[in-house]
Amino acid sequence: DRQGESERVKGYRASSHLTIRIRDIEKTGTVLDKAVSMGINHVIDNICFSISDPKDILQKARRKAVHDAKTKAETIVSELGCRLGRISCISTESGHSYPMPPMQIQQGSRSVGFSQHSTSPLPTIATGENSYKVSVEITWEIIQTTSEM
Repeated sequence: DRQGESERVKGYRASSHLTIRIRDIEKTGTVLDKAVSMGINHVIDNICFSISDPKDILQKARRKAVHDAKTKAETIVSELGCRLGRISCISTESGHSYPMPPMQIQQGSRSVGFSQHSTSPLPTIATGENSYKVSVEITWEIIQTTSEM
């Protein structure tokens, strides 16, 4: 209340967030079109493509990372006339990056605006690719096999 004046609401803004998981990527355009026809007007804030359960992919990547680390270590110690001993430390890190879809959905070569009354074909969504990275660091004791060093 300023000098006897009461505050008045001049407007309001409401928003809702919805997460939809689509298992068949070919249906993405249909789902977006349906959402817009139901009145959702802020559809494309964060389209994210991912794998439902990346456990097997990460496990395979870890195995490869361990194999690569051991192969590199064996090459180095072999050149030094040594061999690998006991493992004294192992650390691992994994990460995932999502594909970044274009800011606008593209149809052919032009940008598409959604409209409830549109009769245009469904938009196509550029999917990109998911990237999973696993890093393994292994520390071995080194056993000297030759007396000449």
